[in-house]
Amino acid sequence: MDESRLPLELCELILDASGCEFYVRLRYDTLRACALTCKGWHPRSRYNLLHRVSFRRPQQIERFLSTITANPALADLVHELHVTPADAHRHGFFPIANPQLVTKLRNMRHLALRQFNWDTFPPIYYVFVGKFNLVSSLQISNIMFHSPRDLVHLVRYLPKLNQLSCGVLQFQVSYTPEDCENLCVIRESSACNELYTLTLWNLTDFPPIIRAFGTKVIDMNLQELDASWPWEDTCASVTRYRYLRSISLSLTVDGSPDAWSPTPTAAIKKKREPLVLLKEHFTSLLRSIRSDYMHTISIQLSPSMERSAGGTWHMTYHGTRALALDLICGQEVRDALNSGPLVNLTLLYVHVQENSLAHDAEWWCKTLRERLGPVPREIRAHVDYYAPDIPRGIYSYEQLWGT
Repeated sequence: MDESRLPLELCELILDASGCEFYVRLRYDTLRACALTCKGWHPRSRYNLLHRVSFRRPQQIERFLSTITANPALADLVHELHVTPADAHRHGFFPIANPQLVTKLRNMRHLALRQFNWDTFPPIYYVFVGKFNLVSSLQISNIMFHSPRDLVHLVRYLPKLNQLSCGVLQFQVSYTPEDCENLCVIRESSACNELYTLTLWNLTDFPPIIRAFGTKVIDMNLQELDASWPWEDTCASVTRYRYLRSISLSLTVDGSPDAWSPTPTAAIKKKREPLVLLKEHFTSLLRSIRSDYMHTISIQLSPSMERSAGGTWHMTYHGTRALALDLICGQEVRDALNSGPLVNLTLLYVHVQENSLAHDAEWWCKTLRERLGPVPREIRAHVDYYAPDIPRGIYSYEQLWGT
């Protein structure tokens, strides 16, 4: 077959969609078949096939190097490199910064590292990874670092980094607050000067090193944070972001009093409810904002999963709608939104999960406006229903909110 019977533009749109397939094997098989279909499909199929290269085993690197050495033009098609070892955390040395690879991948812009034990690398391997000096986006998840120093140096050795996403990280050595402070001030004036988007998600016992990632952050995303999150360091970082434009915050309403309070007495357990404590964090974060460019604040309340006495799992907010509304638009929040830089805020976006069909997005928006008062900003609410009569997955969704 020499040519397609469909318009080439339509075919290329289909091929581009195939190139976005999440599962590597399906994407590879589909695009390889498309590349062999006809001459008209071959260039676009090859472009999508090589746009994102994924390595699962070290020997794949050598085979890939043989391919691009035989046909150097193919190396220029690679824009993303994903390295996810098949034997997570149990493999030996994985040469992700092979000297030949670094030299040949001249157009690579996105680097994703997953499921590594960083101790398998030489102590200064971040220097070699930094040879990918045009990388603008770095995603690291499920990585075991020796210490916070390794993470900070890995980020700082990528001079063109614009976007950083970190999730599910662990550290074998804990740093004291003093050590973290020293790590943050090293090269503070010149570090991460092009890092504009910072996404941190699902990080337990994350050390207070956010300030080590520079001062130029424009969009900050904090997702799936638990009670161990370093809020003081976060607020100090936000204060230094003079061009901050948006903050997206996902708060999990964890019901464990021991995690929330340093002195979990019976009285404190009763008084310091999870939603009340989250309000303190949210308010302190709002008060830390100094940027005159703030446009959007997104807040997502996520219930926690708990096992009932019968062994089934259910979701709960450990509170009432009144407490949730007080978190989002209590007096302290209203004061913060109506003073300082936040008077220019354009959009407040609220994402909640409901179990009552009577409280739809319109109800939440109306209630938020009434509670916040006549503020010159748009409010949007997204409501995801988990009513008892709506089956979801394998869980038992009981009442999320109190009366």
